[in-house]
Amino acid sequence: MLVGGVKALIQSFFRHFLKPLIPPLCPLCHIPVEQDYTLCATCWPVVEFISAPFCDQCGQPLECAMAPTIICGRCLTDPFPFKAARAVFRYTPASSPLILNFKHGDMTYLADFFAHWMLRDRGYFKDVDLIVPVPLHWTRLLKRGFNQAALLGKRLSLQSGIPHAPGILKRLKETPSQGGLSKKERARNVKKVFHVNPSMKSHFQGKTILLVDDVMASGATLRFCAENLLKAGAKAVKVQVVCRSKV
Repeated sequence: MLVGGVKALIQSFFRHFLKPLIPPLCPLCHIPVEQDYTLCATCWPVVEFISAPFCDQCGQPLECAMAPTIICGRCLTDPFPFKAARAVFRYTPASSPLILNFKHGDMTYLADFFAHWMLRDRGYFKDVDLIVPVPLHWTRLLKRGFNQAALLGKRLSLQSGIPHAPGILKRLKETPSQGGLSKKERARNVKKVFHVNPSMKSHFQGKTILLVDDVMASGATLRFCAENLLKAGAKAVKVQVVCRSKV
């Protein structure tokens, strides 16, 4: 088993059995809090949780809205193939440690927090039939030890009851990190990288898929994943990420 996968199992084991003995902690500063899945009074105001108004398609936060639903200028001129996208909070200097510790600091237990926060709007999940994570290439999976999107998908599945299908999408080749790239460079970087596992087409044809990842910036990765799923027979694709980052 991969080293990161072993660490994730060990963390899950100890958190399960020690939970009655240890008070819940703030995931940012690690001081005790009164409830699970929450931040302390100091950290809560600095994490910019996303709420309305936001673009009805891509979920981008908006300054104001003149109607109950609104589409941002970018989605009007260059619409995404997915039906809608939602994020929990903005990626800022204050919130970035949550994501960085999750992906690179082996704090995989944060997947429980993120899944709980993602599910705050249960209505968004009502028409979802299947949860599919954005895949990692096997070389990066070997290096990191786990796919953070698959961890999120698994926790979402456990908390929502929606089936999780991590083997539907495959990543054909390793690509440089999207961090620091422009919108055009990001699209070029992930074009023709993803494909659908032919043996699993029957699992999702005619169904609405929730595509899950940790961060959405330009949306290039999610765009190409959604396009492949729709071409292979998915009825619709929705997106759920932990945070939104600006390119």
